[in-house]
Amino acid sequence: MRRVTKTAILAAIVLLILVSLLWGRYGIEFDDPRASIVIFEIRLPRVLAAIGVATSAAMATVLFQLALRSQIAEPALFGITAFSSLGTLLTVSAGVGFGSLLAWSGAAIFSLLGVLPIAWSAGTLRRLSIRQQTDLRPKLAVIGLTFGAFAVAAVGLVSFLAPDPRLRSVSLWAFGSLGLQTTSSALLILLIALAGAVVILLFSKQLERLSLGPAVIRGLGFSERKLIAIAAIAVALLSANSAFATGSIAFLGLLSATIARAVFSSELKQQLLGSSLVAVLTLLAADLISRAVAAPLELPIGLITALLGGPVMLWFLNRRPDAS
Repeated sequence: MRRVTKTAILAAIVLLILVSLLWGRYGIEFDDPRASIVIFEIRLPRVLAAIGVATSAAMATVLFQLALRSQIAEPALFGITAFSSLGTLLTVSAGVGFGSLLAWSGAAIFSLLGVLPIAWSAGTLRRLSIRQQTDLRPKLAVIGLTFGAFAVAAVGLVSFLAPDPRLRSVSLWAFGSLGLQTTSSALLILLIALAGAVVILLFSKQLERLSLGPAVIRGLGFSERKLIAIAAIAVALLSANSAFATGSIAFLGLLSATIARAVFSSELKQQLLGSSLVAVLTLLAADLISRAVAAPLELPIGLITALLGGPVMLWFLNRRPDAS
């Protein structure tokens, strides 16, 4: 059944890729010399970036939930991707090329800075939970959402003051868009996502030990802190890749991780692969919807993912009130 599901999702992804390449504001006539420019220089970068962004967001969310032991945690909601966007804004404002490797590096540094307060809060609450013999994880969700709101506000302020007109769109950074992608930036996003995915899948067996709990991990002779540190670095780098040139796309990772948990095996490797497939499918569909609803204008893609993800999240919380 799961193999059939994966095959169906892959088939749907291929179909959406074809539609994304051939449908749009400008009709495609293959005898028109401009057709290749529209397909390969405008639409193909969007598709490649969507695959890279979705894969990065999905894998970052699965690892983030594993490290925090919370099924409602997401880097976008907890402000980590907003910090990535903030890093992009500051580096590009300093003269670095938008969508370049240096811009990605700035986003990665700020993403790591964004992970630190969440990691510190999680560690503090975990120690208090053991001392008080009570579950304080719901407080972590409140802390994360508060930090996320602060990060989005900081991004809005910096983008308002940015010298580059492309960076002044608050909606771009708050809700995300694939509209600014070039071939080079899209390839960078895709290659980093694929490289990160390969490394994480190779170490998935080791990272899966985080699901066993502190006592079992210590009993097996492993360091929980080292495993959490590895997961945190992976979350930061993947979150940076998902947002540095597209802005923060809320609910994408959370929606895909939630669906993957319900459909695929509980093994970490299967969760990583399954959530990535769901995220790619979701983002390609959301991109098409964002281009079609108000054509020739384009809606921020995060609006679509939030409209899709919000009801799913409410359903999930009602079904699993202990998910936090």
